[in-house]
Amino acid sequence: MESFVIIIPAAGQSTRFGGGRNKLLEQLGGQSILRRTLRAFMNRADVGGIVLATQMPAALWSEADPEIERRLNQGWLRLSPGGASRAASVRNALSVVPPETAWVAVHDAARPLVSPELITRVFATAVLHGAAAPALAVNLTVKEADGPLPTRVFANGAASFALGHANSPGDETSGFAARI
Repeated sequence: MESFVIIIPAAGQSTRFGGGRNKLLEQLGGQSILRRTLRAFMNRADVGGIVLATQMPAALWSEADPEIERRLNQGWLRLSPGGASRAASVRNALSVVPPETAWVAVHDAARPLVSPELITRVFATAVLHGAAAPALAVNLTVKEADGPLPTRVFANGAASFALGHANSPGDETSGFAARI
């Protein structure tokens, strides 16, 4: 079985969330968003470690979770500084990935509800093809308003990345798994 190191960028400012609150610390079913995201990968046999790119002190996000604390102390969960952009955070995290690592996957910290089945499919597809990114088919009509009347643009057959957010220009490091 191939082993993946997961990079979790968690250094955003939560500006779209508003009010100076960090969305990763918000509660979802009694656990923070970040804790749920970490736990989605922590007990998988095909995950050999996690690198969390963040500016937050561990005391803010570890929530006195003994399993997270244990893995942090063992070096299975590593920290790297978050960057000024998502791409910079991923680049920083790559610098602390163990050198013997063959596979890296990137998963956004603000996506806590990723299913085990999706993770398994992305990993298997990456191993089979050398890289993978989850995407959803778009079957809807989009309207383009570039004039007095909107024009219909059909999006049938297009794909939307399952991570549900736009990447910075030149950022090919979002929501993917690839051999390094």
